[in-house]
Amino acid sequence: MTKTCTKPVCIAQGTKYNYLAQLGAEPLIYKAISAKVSSTPLTLTITGHGMPATWGAAFTDIGYDDIDSDEWPPADSDDFHEATTVDVNTVKFNNIDLARLDGTFANGSIAYLTPVDLTSCSAALNIYDSAGALVLAIKCTLDNTAKTITAVIDAGNVLLIVGSYTFSLLFTDSGGTVTEEDRGSINIYALGSSPS
Repeated sequence: MTKTCTKPVCIAQGTKYNYLAQLGAEPLIYKAISAKVSSTPLTLTITGHGMPATWGAAFTDIGYDDIDSDEWPPADSDDFHEATTVDVNTVKFNNIDLARLDGTFANGSIAYLTPVDLTSCSAALNIYDSAGALVLAIKCTLDNTAKTITAVIDAGNVLLIVGSYTFSLLFTDSGGTVTEEDRGSINIYALGSSPS
């Protein structure tokens, strides 16, 4: 599932930066909400939810227009909220405080993208200059339990000077098919100055 970063990544020259991505794909997985454990932060009982430690989930019919998905099935990234797994039956949404929203809780359900199996896969974060020339290719670390793809831009990297760049996350699945899963811009700014 390709996404495009809307905000540029800003990195002070000479500092370390950790890029992190998670891959989810259709079909959506639907799970009924059994109970609300807490409003602040929103914590729900969702029996056998099956989500990784952190993952995005969308709500339907839980009684709060501010967080219920506009469409069903959810199609926009705005519909998904970051969830943290408490245990196999409990999920917490640290950024949601129902006490500050208008509505009355109803059990409803959640939907989330199926986590991609990262077994025998690889990924690279490629960084290009303004002319489109490859400046840096970083081999990513894949964690199939957390379902994360991580690339580290080392603090000592001298190839990235002050300026604007673009990046592309290239994912190679277990069958050898390469897809671009993320892209966006990177602004490198001088340490001690403000990012532009």
